[in-house]
Amino acid sequence: MASTTAPVFHSAKNPSLVPDAKYRKSPEGIEEYKKARLQYPDTVWDKAYQSFLERTPDVEGNDYRHKNKTKILKIVRTRLAGGKEFLVWDEIETRYTPLGNPERFARTALGKYPIIETRKIIKQEDSGLRRVVTEATGLTKTGYSLPYTPENIDRLHKNAVDDPDADITDEEEGARPTQYLVHDTRGNRMVSINNWEGFRDGDFYELFEYGKKVSSPKEAEDIKAKQEELKQRLEDSRLDRLKRSA
Repeated sequence: MASTTAPVFHSAKNPSLVPDAKYRKSPEGIEEYKKARLQYPDTVWDKAYQSFLERTPDVEGNDYRHKNKTKILKIVRTRLAGGKEFLVWDEIETRYTPLGNPERFARTALGKYPIIETRKIIKQEDSGLRRVVTEATGLTKTGYSLPYTPENIDRLHKNAVDDPDADITDEEEGARPTQYLVHDTRGNRMVSINNWEGFRDGDFYELFEYGKKVSSPKEAEDIKAKQEELKQRLEDSRLDRLKRSA
C-alpha cells in the first residue's frame, strides 16, 4: 500500500540506486527494486545492522542465543488518505555474541518501504530500432507492509512494555514503557495514546480527536471543553507576550 510521493537523491548512473536512510531494508523493499530490475541499495544503517547480526549469530554453537530478545519501543497506527490503516513501529534488539556479551541495535520506522516510480520511454538502439522500455523516474512512494488488524497489533504488543514503573538498567535497555500513537498522514500529525486497550480497539478518529477511547458523549464533551480551554490559554499567553514585547 502506498502513500505520498517523495524525491530520491540523484546519482550520475541511476537516481534510484542512492540509499534512502528513511527506510530500513525489508523483503517488500527488495521485491520492489527487483521489479524495477535494480539491486536494493543498502544504507549505512542496513550495513550496520547486518554487521550486528553477524557478530551475534543465532545458530547452533552460540550458547547464549536463547537470551536474544526484542523490545517494541513505539507502535503507530497510521491512517492513509484512502482510510486504510497500517502499523509502523520502532524496536530495539538485544542479541548475544558467542562469548556471552550482549549487543543492542535500535531500528526505527519498520513497516515502511520504498516503492520505485517508473515511466515508459522510447529508446532507440544502435541499429536504429526503436522500442518502449520502462525506467525509474528517480521518485519513490512510501509503501506500508503491515495492515492494522487485532492479530498484527497483538503480535507487536507481545514485545511491548506497559509497566510505567519498569526499571531501566544497562542490562534491560529499552524497558521504558512503549509509546502508542495514532498518525493521520493527511495532516501529518501524531497523537499520543496512554491506554493500550483503547489504542488497540478504539476508533481511529475518536483516538485522534480525544486522545483516548471515550465511554460516553458526555466524556467527549468534557475532553473537548478542556482542549478548547487549553487552546485559549495558550493563545492568551501568546498575545500577552506580544503586548509586552511591543
